[in-house]
Amino acid sequence: MSLPSWIDAPFTWDVVSLAGEEVPGLAKVKATRKYKLDKKDQAGADGGDLTGLGHMPAEVEITLRIWNTGQFNDLQAVLPKLMVKPGKGVPSPVDASHPALALLGIKSLYITEIGAPTETSTKHVYELTLQATEFLPVKKQNVTLTPTMSAADSDVPVEPGLLPPSETDTGL
Repeated sequence: MSLPSWIDAPFTWDVVSLAGEEVPGLAKVKATRKYKLDKKDQAGADGGDLTGLGHMPAEVEITLRIWNTGQFNDLQAVLPKLMVKPGKGVPSPVDASHPALALLGIKSLYITEIGAPTETSTKHVYELTLQATEFLPVKKQNVTLTPTMSAADSDVPVEPGLLPPSETDTGL
């Protein structure tokens, strides 16, 4: 499946769906996927050993820009589905859909923070930010790895029409 680009279909990058519903307003989504490494130094020696410990759940920030009453009313209807009120239950992950999330393979999020709407530099235009962590349950397999060297240039996949790293000018 090919994702829509922000060049050919920019409107698809302006909308995010959470818990099966399109969230109102103009959405800006930032996500960071990390791979955890254990770094082992050796006293009196250059370098060190790296052991890959696996992928960590991605951290996601969603900023919503709201500028009309309809969007504000829709926001009030969807927020309770994203995070339960204190003392009213336990939060659970929600399905998430946005091209930036799909690009990183993120499908489900725990909403961990919802900020209050704040006015932007444009009068009567408000933004609120949602912080989330990817729901990525631990799989029952060992994913640790201590590599001995990186992949050779010939092992690096190259898209058709692009030069492999060994044939590029670094400009140095």
